[in-house]
Amino acid sequence: MYKRASRYIQHRSTSRIGELAQTGTKRNRNYRSYDLNRVRAAEKSGEILVGRVKNVTSQGAFIALGSVDGLVRMSEIADHRVHIYNINKVVRQGMSVRVVVLHVDEHGKRISLSMRRVPKADPPAAGL
Repeated sequence: MYKRASRYIQHRSTSRIGELAQTGTKRNRNYRSYDLNRVRAAEKSGEILVGRVKNVTSQGAFIALGSVDGLVRMSEIADHRVHIYNINKVVRQGMSVRVVVLHVDEHGKRISLSMRRVPKADPPAAGL
């Protein structure tokens, strides 16, 4: 297909940039779609985003936020310590989660998320 590997790599990187620019694709229509600009704005405001667990690895969980993916590290998944062998008890692939954006690097390639820092909702008061 490509005669040189450098042309192939260049093609793959430009197509990935095109994927980041798209929002609301058919594959992602089951939940909210966030573009990179909105994720960067959420980092500054502390907004809570809703995403779906795309993959669970030994490093943490990759969360799909529409066309943009972010990583929740093992230390940011829960308030208690989560070990590699029981991470599937806390998060599973396809699960819908609420996250807070911690950091977006200057090139927009890496997004750090946290499930631990999401404020807990207060239960409704009984009898009021």
